[in-house]
Amino acid sequence: NKIWNAFRLIKGWEVKEETPQPDTAAIAIEWFGNLLSKNIREIDDLFSKYRLSEALMQVYRLFWDEFSSWYLEMIKPAYQQPIDKATYEATLGFFDALLRLLHPFMPFITEE
Repeated sequence: NKIWNAFRLIKGWEVKEETPQPDTAAIAIEWFGNLLSKNIREIDDLFSKYRLSEALMQVYRLFWDEFSSWYLEMIKPAYQQPIDKATYEATLGFFDALLRLLHPFMPFITEE
């Protein structure tokens, strides 16, 4: 349900190329990009050690706590306002990366 709600939120935004990127969005993108890279390295390490339940919990916390609860709230445009293209593209990239991390655990949800 959280994955679906995040998807609906992101896909529901109106994107305008001429909308300037807010400083808060640029900071949020940098923060989450660094956090995602760090977590990917740690999850790869956990997989290599066959610590699958720990890897799952790390992916879960990354998606639910960091992406959905923090990142999306930081970059979300005001009600009925458009989002800038750079922030939208970065968010789609993060969402795709998170779905790829979730795929070994939830292939029935992340396949499409």
